[in-house]
Amino acid sequence: MRTILYCLTLAVALTACSASAADTGKVAPPEKKRPSLFAQPKKQTSAEQFAYANSLRDAGKIREAARQYSALTHKWADTAEAPAAQMEYARLLEKLRDYSEAFDEYEYLVQNYSSGFPFSEVLESEFRIANVIMTTRHRFLGILPGSPGFETALPLFEKIVLNGPRWSGTSQAQFNIGWIHEQLGAYDLAVTAYELVQQNYPRSASATNAAFQQGYCLYLIARDRPHEERSSQMARTHLQKILRMYPDHESAGVAATYLAEVIHRLANIAYDRAVFYDKTGLHPKAALLAYTDFVNKFPDSAQAEAARKRIDQLDAGANRKNAEASGDVSPTTKVEAKSRSGSEATGVGTEEE
Repeated sequence: MRTILYCLTLAVALTACSASAADTGKVAPPEKKRPSLFAQPKKQTSAEQFAYANSLRDAGKIREAARQYSALTHKWADTAEAPAAQMEYARLLEKLRDYSEAFDEYEYLVQNYSSGFPFSEVLESEFRIANVIMTTRHRFLGILPGSPGFETALPLFEKIVLNGPRWSGTSQAQFNIGWIHEQLGAYDLAVTAYELVQQNYPRSASATNAAFQQGYCLYLIARDRPHEERSSQMARTHLQKILRMYPDHESAGVAATYLAEVIHRLANIAYDRAVFYDKTGLHPKAALLAYTDFVNKFPDSAQAEAARKRIDQLDAGANRKNAEASGDVSPTTKVEAKSRSGSEATGVGTEEE
């Protein structure tokens, strides 16, 4: 009996998995509201119900009007009055400051109806609500001031971008996505979001601000990964780019400070690499190349002069070795050269950050 039950259970599971696999990548169509015992209309037709709800709203009976608009959308979801009733329901919820519920009802309107409501107004309302949620500090345990609702607002802005990619306010919504990631410390995600502002809305007012915020996030990533050269290189490239493009921007001075710090870090990384090759004594050619590359890239750095002297010493050592190989140096000179080369190498140091 247990074997039979196991086989039946396994068959059901495999069938469910097959169905799930077949539906992978498909998005289920949104389901409209259905009649509910908790949303009973007062009138017999959708037109009468809509007029009745309007009269309640006009009389200032906001909560009852909201209930009657909601009842209409449940009872007559496919009628001509349904989109307008849904719009009014969302508006009243927003007026009652039930912001999360209001956003959901605006979103329901967008997902279930293609006409019968002012689409731009819905996006404006969703954007307004998302901003309120993002900036409002929610009290902890109802007493202590809490943190802003960044995590709650994030998916709301993402929905706005999906709903209206060509809407006039979408560039700012996309910027806010980056800003929220930045506030939450997810700098990599912030960089991606700010990049999308510049790619998709290059002529918007948000694009320039996004470029500078992206630079700031790249700087923070490089700061948090001081030994990762690639992160500093990316930060330097972007900061140099925006300073060329927007030299008069109000944040240009701060960006220049970040750039100088990043260049200093890259100089330290390059110099440390050269010193490492040098101190091992096993790769004098690699050390010479590394010092030369360092001086070429960072000629004004604090370690540049020391690097130039070490290049001269390594060049001299290489010349002596070539002379020895050709037989042009006496045995006594060889001993002196070896002693001098060893003492020179021990004098190489690294500047601390």
